[in-house]
Amino acid sequence: MSWDISVAGTLHRDDITTPRGHARSLGGSAVYFALAAARHTRVHLNGIVGVDTAERFRAMFEGLPIDMDGLVVSRTPTFVWHAVHDFDRWVTSSESEEPGCDPEWEPRLGPTSRSAEVLFLGSMHPRLQHQVLSQAGAGLVGADSMTVYMRENNASVRSRRRGETGAGWRGVRGGPAIVGDRCAHG
Repeated sequence: MSWDISVAGTLHRDDITTPRGHARSLGGSAVYFALAAARHTRVHLNGIVGVDTAERFRAMFEGLPIDMDGLVVSRTPTFVWHAVHDFDRWVTSSESEEPGCDPEWEPRLGPTSRSAEVLFLGSMHPRLQHQVLSQAGAGLVGADSMTVYMRENNASVRSRRRGETGAGWRGVRGGPAIVGDRCAHG
């Protein structure tokens, strides 16, 4: 049996420097999740990109069972994440961002995304995760977060993990919802 999956979150440009070199690529939590899940089932993608990368994202997903009806295209450029990785300490030694169009996105799930059996909340501001969650009817919910949100919005991120939001985390038949590296019992 195959379940439809809805994913909402980030579609970004990554500018990464490692001890092995420098690379620029398309990325984002929703992108990586959609690519992995599309190997197994239909994915309904929701997020925002700038006109500067919209066609490159469409080309990346071409031929895959990824429905992009929830993709908003802005005139503002796509978010760019700059990171320098230190492999000796296995940490990101510095990071910065160009927010681009991300602050413009107000999630509005279409009917297929709202009715998907599974929802994955990609890394995005906890307020946006809550907005997406409140629109979805998924029986199983998973989520990702970024270190910056864990630092700056710790209580909000933790409350979602414990199911203390108005919408709450929902697991299949009241079971656990997959949240980051832990489970939240719904």
